[in-house]
Amino acid sequence: MRSKTGCATAREERQLLVRPYVGLTVSDKFTANLGFVNFFTWPTQGTNISVETRLFQDFIYALRVDNLNIAQRIRLEERWIEGASAVSLRARYRLQLQHPLDVEKRWLVNVSDELFYNLNAPTNGPVGGFEQNRAIFSIIHKLNPQLSLEVGYQGNFNNRPAPRADQFDHDLLVYFTPLLPCR
Repeated sequence: MRSKTGCATAREERQLLVRPYVGLTVSDKFTANLGFVNFFTWPTQGTNISVETRLFQDFIYALRVDNLNIAQRIRLEERWIEGASAVSLRARYRLQLQHPLDVEKRWLVNVSDELFYNLNAPTNGPVGGFEQNRAIFSIIHKLNPQLSLEVGYQGNFNNRPAPRADQFDHDLLVYFTPLLPCR
């Protein structure tokens, strides 16, 4: 890890992430998810769209201490990146804390931290080792039993290979999360 950091004042690209998945609740404390991601990136000027496709597997352990929900997630990703010589493998670890703000538990405060680590280094792909750290603070509002809205802040440190400078992004998060019924 390098000590030099940069502060991104404006992004020169736009991103869209589509992430469908299925989950299996193994017990009241353990969940496993399987899904895929299409990650689209395009510059603010021009039309050159790049696409990264990922498969992922999540393993989540959650517990409750009084009104505090604590969740740990381990995710393994297999990433197909345009121009890379092979599939890139990445592990992620997230610790998440959620606490209700009201008796009905329709409003929650959410705090999390997630580490990213590349397990290999394909040619023209990500460099192996520590890649990034994301810290999130957000408020979640359960609009109804099937839909929630989350708004918050994400600080994202990106460890960049030389000669590029490391980068710290400040992001506004807005998530709509539907809960689809299972039959």
